Amino acid sequence: GINGAPSGDLLLDLEIQDHPLLVRDGYDLRCKVPITFMEALLGGTADVPTLLGETVRIRVPRGVQSGQSLRLAGRGAPKPGGGKGDMFAEIEVETPQVDPEAAAEYLERLEQISVHPRRAAYLRALQDAKGE
Repeated sequence: GINGAPSGDLLLDLEIQDHPLLVRDGYDLRCKVPITFMEALLGGTADVPTLLGETVRIRVPRGVQSGQSLRLAGRGAPKPGGGKGDMFAEIEVETPQVDPEAAAEYLERLEQISVHPRRAAYLRALQDAKGE
């Protein structure tokens, strides 16, 4: 050992705390990012946390869907030998809580001009499964 001390092993007991917003997936990081219904329709920006305690502002494209992931290349966890994984901002569109009576006219108009391709595909598959 050093300075005549006996040789031995150094034992460390590390406790790693979970991040309140980031989840590790290998070297990639994932963060659920709630956005408003209007932000999903019209696009906008959202702030995403990084491992270094900073935030990165991302562009949210028009028409983004809940569950869609936006990739931030090289913003993940460090890799052995260099480089970093990626960060994925997983979009969660929050449905607004509104008074249906007060908003009925606007919601009916919105429904008239809306297109729902996933819903339509689901209903077609449901009919096909029933043999109709």
